Amino acid sequence: MPIKKGQKKNHTKGIGSVTAQGVTIEYSNISKLTAIARALDNGVRQKIFAFLEEKGTANVGEIMEALSMEEPPVSQHLRILRLAGLVKVSPIGKHRYYYADGVRFKQVKSAIEAVG
Repeated sequence: MPIKKGQKKNHTKGIGSVTAQGVTIEYSNISKLTAIARALDNGVRQKIFAFLEEKGTANVGEIMEALSMEEPPVSQHLRILRLAGLVKVSPIGKHRYYYADGVRFKQVKSAIEAVG
């Protein structure tokens, strides 16, 4: 089927995995790894993640104060980290407390070390 003007080609449509040299990689896992890499490829998000690793848990106000930032960008960066699975949230009363997912980070670290 020809691609119409303005339409993007989906290279992975209908393909769930790729196998090379006896190793199978699921495309859904590649998408997850890409989201994680993009989340960590930002200095502010690295600082937020490091702060949460050091402090344990913190709400948006505490993160804002620690990094001298306004609420909208802090919330946006937390959302990206949360969607990537690097940060989790726990509602306590009226506040939402964020914490780093150490297990996920160790998985990412192992994957990066395997490549490097």
